[in-house]
Amino acid sequence: MIKFRENEEYGDSLNRYFYEENNKFTRNITFQITDDCNLCCSYCYQHNKGHHKMPFEVAKKLIDEILTNDKSINNYVKSENAIGIVLEFIGGEPFLEVNLIDKIIDYFIEKCIILHHPWIDRFRVSICSNGVLYFTPKV
Repeated sequence: MIKFRENEEYGDSLNRYFYEENNKFTRNITFQITDDCNLCCSYCYQHNKGHHKMPFEVAKKLIDEILTNDKSINNYVKSENAIGIVLEFIGGEPFLEVNLIDKIIDYFIEKCIILHHPWIDRFRVSICSNGVLYFTPKV
């Protein structure tokens, strides 16, 4: 089991535990799940909020391309040069679309199992949230 050090980032812990030769590092893949939010903060950088959400098919296509080293994806996220991966979910407020997050993570895990992909035990999930919905039953 991976133990995190105080104030250690996901990528740093993966690099510490799974570092291999040839300068392989952990890569982040960011999914903007929605631009919707349950707050209206005056300092928010996202000024044009809406009620859009990422279609599952978009996330599925990206996962397929990444895990099969599709030629349309650059070398940033190939398993040959990335020891692990962080699936990062942002918004708006990503917990407004917690079912979509679950579906994407389940698909990623399922695809890794089918492909015998090395990231099956070398991935982390990061969710950037305002925290308001954290204790709701759905989340």
